[in-house]
Amino acid sequence: MEMLINAQRQKEQKINTAWPDLLPTLANLASHQDAECRFTGHELLLHLTDSIPGSLLDHTQSFFTMCQSGLSDKQVKVKEAALRSTSAFIVLLQKPEELKMFEQLIPGLMSTLSIVLSNSDDPELAVGAIESMVIIAESKPTFWRGNLESVWKAMVSLVGKDVEMINEDVQMMAMEFILGLAEQAGGMVRKRKDLIGEFATALLQACAVLVEEDFDTWANSKLESQFGDSSDDDELAICGEQSLDRFANSIGGNALFPQIMPKIEMALGSQDWKLRRAGLTALALITEGCQKIMKPMLPNLTQGVLQFTKDQHFRVRYAALHCLGQFAMDFKGDFQNKCCKAVIPTLVNQLNGADVCEKLKHCASKSLLVICDGGVCREELLLPHLQPALEGLFQLVKQGKTKTKEDALTTISSITSVIGEKFEPYFNVFMPLAIDVLKLSATEENVNVRGRAVECIGFIGTSVGKERFAPFVKDVMAEFLRILNSPDDAEGRVGNEYLLQGCVRVCECLGADFVPYLQHILPKIFIFYF
Repeated sequence: MEMLINAQRQKEQKINTAWPDLLPTLANLASHQDAECRFTGHELLLHLTDSIPGSLLDHTQSFFTMCQSGLSDKQVKVKEAALRSTSAFIVLLQKPEELKMFEQLIPGLMSTLSIVLSNSDDPELAVGAIESMVIIAESKPTFWRGNLESVWKAMVSLVGKDVEMINEDVQMMAMEFILGLAEQAGGMVRKRKDLIGEFATALLQACAVLVEEDFDTWANSKLESQFGDSSDDDELAICGEQSLDRFANSIGGNALFPQIMPKIEMALGSQDWKLRRAGLTALALITEGCQKIMKPMLPNLTQGVLQFTKDQHFRVRYAALHCLGQFAMDFKGDFQNKCCKAVIPTLVNQLNGADVCEKLKHCASKSLLVICDGGVCREELLLPHLQPALEGLFQLVKQGKTKTKEDALTTISSITSVIGEKFEPYFNVFMPLAIDVLKLSATEENVNVRGRAVECIGFIGTSVGKERFAPFVKDVMAEFLRILNSPDDAEGRVGNEYLLQGCVRVCECLGADFVPYLQHILPKIFIFYF
């Protein structure tokens, strides 16, 4: 305890003075015949690597011997503590010859990890052991170069294990170890195509670890994931998905795509819906990192994905629709020019399908939004399907859940940005729906959708022109002003940025006819900006 107090004092004073009794004390503890003392010695070393790294580095050879002895200890508790203290000490090393010396301990680290995994009933202990090694992977990735194959295979075996036999947190930490190597030493990893393929297989398996849900439960559940339709219960699958994205971006398409695509094709051909979904999800996730190599194959890949929009399982259909939206985002321009003649009718059919649930329609709406966004979609691609597309979206605005309404409004705005004045025939149907959204109760849940309605009304009003907009101006501005004059701290109040932008667009549309509203708007603008 006295040593820890002194160490903390040194840390706070930012000094690294010599400490004569440090090494003898640690050496005595680490070699003591009592296992608790040996454990304490390595715990103490772990803490000191953070407190007084400079003092420790003066005795690298001695600590090497101490770590070597700890990793060979007969007591699992001591071995585990030695793994953590050794890992922390390795992170301190700067000299190549010192790192080379400690590379001799890698077999001891791996065997200790294996023993901890097989002997510990405490998942946190196993996770902590791998996490200690992850820190080396991220800060000293080439430390593992000479033992890359054995270490990589050990971690992949954890990722690919049956979830009934291993804790998911351990699997996720093993993923993190490999990602640390890939992100910090991509050149080293790219040379090993065989190892890349093994990790890709394990990640696909992880992506297929999904909770079984019946259709009604899934269709009515709230989307919780940032990507796809995974729920919080699909924790390993979500981690696998995030890992695929990171892996692709870290090593690039030339290294990954030839290794993973055959495995994706096998997954897509599986009788197991979870694997088919995993294959589609993987295809969507690797596009950003594999753009260059995938671009020439885009039409064929898209045709393949389109087949799964009719899959027998609802979560596979969702993954296919989502994948199309991801293609549109990552291959902006190429996708619209080469693939959308087939894709847009498929999405529109989903929007209007009598037997298609809201969740799938919502996904189709978001994919259509990505296609239309960014100024690269041509109006001739949309016009043949405009009426059914808008009818489907109007229905979502009218009857959909809050988030569905919000995204449908955004998609309508995006479509209008492509077709301009050709939206005019649908304006009289749209405006009452949008005004109804403005009138939704002022709750926190409705903030974004009401703000999106403000934005959409202003944007579409400028597209159709003053004459068409005029019949709705009174109702629109009444709602705008009602919201604008509500207390700033009112629950569920639409943000000023939405309202003021909406007012600016209405002003652009009405011109001089907007003057009567300035007395209400200008004070709010001054308060907001100044």
